[in-house]
Amino acid sequence: MTGGAAGAVKQEHHHFDMDEDHTPASRSERPSRDSLRGAHDDSLAAREERKYSPRSLLCLSLSNPLRVACIRIVESPWFDRAVLVLIVTNCILLAINGPETDEAYVPFVELAFNCAFSLELALKVAAMGLWFGEGSYLRDRWHWLDVVVVATSWVSLAAPSRSEATNYTVLRTFRVLRPLRTVTRVPGMRMLVLSMLRSIPQLVDVAAVMGFVFVVFAIIGLQLFKGSLHSRCVPGRLQRPGALPERLGDSEVDQDVCDPSDPDACPAWASCVYFDQNPNHGWTSFDNLGNALLTIFVSVTLEGWAEVMYMVADGAGYWLSVVYFLLLTVVGGFFVINLFLAVIFESFQLVAADELSSKA
Repeated sequence: MTGGAAGAVKQEHHHFDMDEDHTPASRSERPSRDSLRGAHDDSLAAREERKYSPRSLLCLSLSNPLRVACIRIVESPWFDRAVLVLIVTNCILLAINGPETDEAYVPFVELAFNCAFSLELALKVAAMGLWFGEGSYLRDRWHWLDVVVVATSWVSLAAPSRSEATNYTVLRTFRVLRPLRTVTRVPGMRMLVLSMLRSIPQLVDVAAVMGFVFVVFAIIGLQLFKGSLHSRCVPGRLQRPGALPERLGDSEVDQDVCDPSDPDACPAWASCVYFDQNPNHGWTSFDNLGNALLTIFVSVTLEGWAEVMYMVADGAGYWLSVVYFLLLTVVGGFFVINLFLAVIFESFQLVAADELSSKA
């Protein structure tokens, strides 16, 4: 009796231990419904932290299987890589499409790319929502560019062919907007674009300073070099009527400027002849403010400024021309132009700091 009672107590104690544990050790390692529901709630909370709107298109909640699938596709790193490959491939096809290209396949290729980009847009709208709610697709202004590119691509594809209506072929030029979509895909490029946009107010001030410098040098040039580029050294063989072309800018003596007051300005086999037209078809001169500003702009770009300096030196004096153009290139070509770069660089640093602070 005593042994039986002890066995019954031990058996009751064994049942009591199992009641406290609720399940054996082997079953406790399996995930329960509560744990699965908690993981599902954690995933929903994670999606809410990514600022997905509670409902997409007014009907798809965060727990909707279709929206969950779209979110997983959109958040996959391979999704952005695939879209970037599509954009690059489309840019290559646009670049190699020339007059000799067989255009029979072009509509089919364009239709394939339009469908692919439209599918990308549809997946993002389904995952993020269109407009209503925080984190919706159109709440990010960078996505407006994608919508414009996709919409104009369909418009250009729906336009009649070149042989049917020439007036509508201009719509096909909207295809060149597709490379702009790389701005929304490459973070570094987005920072550069934001830097340039943010620096526009400061660039306006720098442009005003540059305009002031240009006007000052243009007025000085008018006072020093007005009318000094009209005369050229013309060889004797070209002085007979009809020897020179009607457009002096196309002749070999167009930039051979001379000073008519200097008897030794031209070689012995040539003479200094006055022409009504200035060099480079009349564009290079200091006869009026407009042409002077244009000549200064060309010199500041450092493209062909030496030729202009030599022409002015032959027509108005060597040292005066050298000093003028050296000051112009130093002040305008180096100092003022680099102000633009400094402003853009400062704006880039501010944008980079904002990006780091937003990620922190």
